[in-house]
Parts: sequence; C-alpha cells; structure tokens
Amino acid sequence: MPLTERGHDVIIDSQFEGMISNGRKELINKYGSKKNIPESEIQFFDQMVNKEENKINIELMDEIISFYDEQV
Repeated sequence: MPLTERGHDVIIDSQFEGMISNGRKELINKYGSKKNIPESEIQFFDQMVNKEENKINIELMDEIISFYDEQV
C-alpha cells in the first residue's frame, strides 16, 4: 500500500507540517515579526513540535511488522 500525503520521512505527515506552519504564523502575527518572538515562546513551540514529531505511527509500524513477518 503506498503512503499518501507523506514525504520521505513517514513520521511527519502533511497535517503535522500544516500544524507547524500555522503555529509559526500565529507566533509571528502575535508578536509582529519573527525577531520579536520571546525566546521562551520559541522554546515552548520547539518542545511541542519535538514531542509531536517523535510520536510513532503505530498503525504504520504494525503494517511494516506484518509485512516482514509474512516474508520470513
């Protein structure tokens, strides 16, 4: 089954990329420009992104494991 709406990195999908983009835009709008965003806001945003980015797609991993099990 081909993976749709995903780039080379199967962990990050288009929904996640949209969330990051929207979050950045909201911060820029809130503070007027990128350079005006407080460091604490940037760190919080980065922590949120890293937390979401590092989640494993369990459904996809189950498919991969099933495929390998069938081949062995």
